[in-house]
Amino acid sequence: MGKWTKLKFIGLNLKPTETNLQDIINKYDALFLDSFGVLVDGHNAILGAPELIQRLDDQKRLYLVLTNDASVSTESRSNMFFNKGLKIPPDRILSSGHLIKIFINQQDMVNKPSVVLGSQDTIEYAEEAGVVPVDLKHIDDSRSLIIGHSGPYDWENTLKTVLNHLTATVNTKRKYDVVVPNPDLIYPDGKNKFGFGAAAFSELLKQGFERLHGCSTYVSFRNLGKPCSMIFKEAVHRTNSKKPLMIGDQIETDIVGGNNFGIDTALVKTGISENLYGNKKNNLTQNMMPKYILRSL
Repeated sequence: MGKWTKLKFIGLNLKPTETNLQDIINKYDALFLDSFGVLVDGHNAILGAPELIQRLDDQKRLYLVLTNDASVSTESRSNMFFNKGLKIPPDRILSSGHLIKIFINQQDMVNKPSVVLGSQDTIEYAEEAGVVPVDLKHIDDSRSLIIGHSGPYDWENTLKTVLNHLTATVNTKRKYDVVVPNPDLIYPDGKNKFGFGAAAFSELLKQGFERLHGCSTYVSFRNLGKPCSMIFKEAVHRTNSKKPLMIGDQIETDIVGGNNFGIDTALVKTGISENLYGNKKNNLTQNMMPKYILRSL
């Protein structure tokens, strides 16, 4: 038994099944694949990933890439994949950026001003969702804040500006949403290298806000991507899948999200999990336990 099957699962006698994807793939009508840590490491294709995509295409199997990255359009992400040998077209990619539109419509925020932090692609996701992007200097006129990426902006000054605005919002009893399409705290940025995701910024902001105001009825922090159910609902809607398998490298997002949504999950030995979960002392609760641990794609 490898180190992965020796992990201690709190209150459970069961262990994940260590297997290869080819041995279980026929049990499922669709694969939901994470991007960073499963297909690419941030700079290069992960071993076996290009061959997997080619097999799926040759066998006409249904798959969808579910990425929490709201800083890059699906067209640009597809081009990046192609450049790394992964022939994944834009219509096979579901980004958390697409979820902004769903959320904005649900909250009746179409045509309302919103501060958008992130890349130009993040701003375009917001525009497609129907909000009116405004600069940080116009935050007092905004109805929401969309944190699409961890840059490019000055963290310290931006945190101060937003925290002071949220405090003013509470004092004047106005509703305000902080929208976080990407709940990833960290992400792979090359072999054994990592970067901070949008959630690193939003968590700092949230902790500072709650230190001052506790849980406010006026300010809401809304995560959209994995592990939240919205991205899984949209994936099922797009694929019409009855029995999908979620394959990911992050337990807190990919595995917990799939488990909570009620679908089977598989953890790969690459990406974040390779570094974080090799420690046998880690204790994982039931909703964190994958059904499978994959030796290979």
